[in-house]
Amino acid sequence: MTGGPLGRVVELPADAAGRERGLELAWLLRREQVLDDARAASEYLRRAGAWPAAAVGFSLGGHVVCSVAGELGLAAAVALYPGWLTGTELPLSRPEPTLERAARAPGRLVVLLGADDPIIDGAQQRAIGERLETVVYPGASHGFAADERDTFHPASAQDAWRRIEEVLDEVRRSRTD
Repeated sequence: MTGGPLGRVVELPADAAGRERGLELAWLLRREQVLDDARAASEYLRRAGAWPAAAVGFSLGGHVVCSVAGELGLAAAVALYPGWLTGTELPLSRPEPTLERAARAPGRLVVLLGADDPIIDGAQQRAIGERLETVVYPGASHGFAADERDTFHPASAQDAWRRIEEVLDEVRRSRTD
């Protein structure tokens, strides 16, 4: 994870302590910081001839992808179990909920959710589904694609990876047309 203290890279273990520290750091992120970093990355990709571009993010990274997809004009994006999209409790979600920004993305934006996600409840899932292309996996929870977690859900993860590849292939094809 980047964006640690003084911009240093922070590596966190894939365990409860690592998730707890990651959440602490998430509350330090501000939307403008993330947008500044994303703009710099998109300018680099443009100069390198790797545009149009797509992005994929998991959990908080999925939230970031939803936040920047419209701002950067991404051709496509996939967000897996992105929490806090519908409210403004997370500083990254202010001043307007990230869902509002994501709904304005010009390219394809696919959100993949677990039906049993304790972070993204049914009401939030419905709100996201009303605004964005959404797939909800029955029996899956938060982190369903992370094989090192106890919430790993193999069937959902396999389908999610298939969908990610499909979206990325669409963007690759658009570069060669």
